[in-house]
Amino acid sequence: MPKNKDALSRYRWLDERLRNKRLPKPSLDDLVEFVSEKMDKSIALRTIQKDIEDMRNDPDLNYFAPIVYNRSTRKYQYEDENYSISNAPIDEADLQGLEVAIGILEQFRSLPVIQRFEDAILKIAASVKMNRQDLENRGLIKFSRGSQYKGAELIPEIVDAIKNLEIIRIAYQTFDRTEPKEHWVEPYHLRNTITAFT
Repeated sequence: MPKNKDALSRYRWLDERLRNKRLPKPSLDDLVEFVSEKMDKSIALRTIQKDIEDMRNDPDLNYFAPIVYNRSTRKYQYEDENYSISNAPIDEADLQGLEVAIGILEQFRSLPVIQRFEDAILKIAASVKMNRQDLENRGLIKFSRGSQYKGAELIPEIVDAIKNLEIIRIAYQTFDRTEPKEHWVEPYHLRNTITAFT
């Protein structure tokens, strides 16, 4: 099930506290206090307990964090000291989604709000490229202009067809026709062109 922004922030703070080797290993109360302070609001103990359980076992998160509890000391820690949720692997669908998002963001580079985060965007783009084995999708998608547009949900399927050298069927209907015309195509490049209407 998708997690809300607060939950993702709590996971990040829990991860930070569990990885901090300068502080003593945290108790549940320590974790509640730390996350509450970082979130600038009171977080319930039961919420943190559920967050720990989700970080360990939720397949949608895909963290499978090795969080262990020492009953004698009542402290939590990562069994693997080098573990971090930021090191969790991302799958093919995640990579495709990030590539599309980065392509859209690049079209708005001239906007001040994007310029403020340009370094972060470039870091994410570099990370995506490093995770992409043999850079399979490099050059497959090129956006001429960023916007919200109809049919965006079909992009991953078209990208898959390009990578797998598959033929796809497209039904296209012009304004002056009563029936759509079918075309069988072997895609090799996806380019999105958006016309602005005012």
